[in-house]
Amino acid sequence: MLSEDKIAQRVGAASEQLSEKLNQLRRMLLMQDYFETAKISTILA
Repeated sequence: MLSEDKIAQRVGAASEQLSEKLNQLRRMLLMQDYFETAKISTILA
């Protein structure tokens, strides 16, 4: 049986990893959005 401390540590580490992955995903989506916008403005120019 895991102690509450161990569980809390594991949950904390897991949520930290998840947070990092979500930040990476957000940056990727922002870049994609930026390039789509740039493409459209180039076409319209």
